[in-house]
Amino acid sequence: MVGVYECDLEDRVARKVWQGPLCHAHCDHTRRYWVADESPFKWTKAPCRLLFYDREADRQGAVASAVPLHPLRRTGGVDTDPHPSFSPQGTYVAYTTTVRGPSGRGVR
Repeated sequence: MVGVYECDLEDRVARKVWQGPLCHAHCDHTRRYWVADESPFKWTKAPCRLLFYDREADRQGAVASAVPLHPLRRTGGVDTDPHPSFSPQGTYVAYTTTVRGPSGRGVR
């Protein structure tokens, strides 16, 4: 099963919402708009993308097309996957980024 699925709690049937090698996905309160990271598990081979999906229009676009790999990736309990989510009102998308400042020590 590749993609994002919803499961109806009444009939317990999983229905595909969004096709693709997606990992962490989240929808707004209407379930029309979705965001997901694609796929941080392949991050060492290609930059991770953060995608936005409009379910009603069946259209997808990139929020961030190349999130750089963090040097501490999955070491010492650090999880730098973007894990996108909508704000409570559904007006913003929040996610973890690995963009670093000019000193190379990170942005504080």
